[in-house]
Amino acid sequence: MLPPFEFLPSGQFLFNAGTAFLPARSEYEFDVEVSNESGTKVFKNIGEIHFRDPELFKPYAIAASWFNDNGVATDNGALSANPEMIIEKISDQGTNAIVKIVDQNGVPFNPKTGEIIKRGDRPTFESYAKFNPVTYTDTSMVCNFEITPFPIKRISGYGDFLMYYRIPSKFASLTTFPANHPPGTTFSINPRFGFQIKQLGTYLITIKLNGVIHK
Repeated sequence: MLPPFEFLPSGQFLFNAGTAFLPARSEYEFDVEVSNESGTKVFKNIGEIHFRDPELFKPYAIAASWFNDNGVATDNGALSANPEMIIEKISDQGTNAIVKIVDQNGVPFNPKTGEIIKRGDRPTFESYAKFNPVTYTDTSMVCNFEITPFPIKRISGYGDFLMYYRIPSKFASLTTFPANHPPGTTFSINPRFGFQIKQLGTYLITIKLNGVIHK
């Protein structure tokens, strides 16, 4: 059992995990007692500590494109509507990041059954998981990240904690068929996103693919 912060005899402040649960915008005054061979003196209200609302998380790039599945590697384009990344802190408990990729109606794609797959050798959620493996449910990818910030280190050449995935065409369709393509052409969906969690807790990161419908 520890106080949420301490003022050490050395003059330093010591903060711990409990500090994060102090009331936001709370303020504290403190005294300093100084002793030497001449005696002791107390300096009342010599300083203040002001706690402010912390930055819980930071979203970075979010994008998604379609790719022609019919053997034309250079045939691709942006979705007809911009994707969204919604980050919510759903609990003060734990150290969990839950990534869910959904269609425009909120229907999740299932990573356990291959509806979400890696994109070549590019970074994925797993690339940033240093302490525990990423586990899969029917609707999401989950990682116990243990310490913040998470991710803690960028991967060279891939910007701000970017993660790349592909949704094969048999699991998704576009609401707007790309122009100048013959009927029957199929398109995979490639979401790309990055984020960083700054405080302990459980977070839900939802990648909403507008212009895409789950089959």
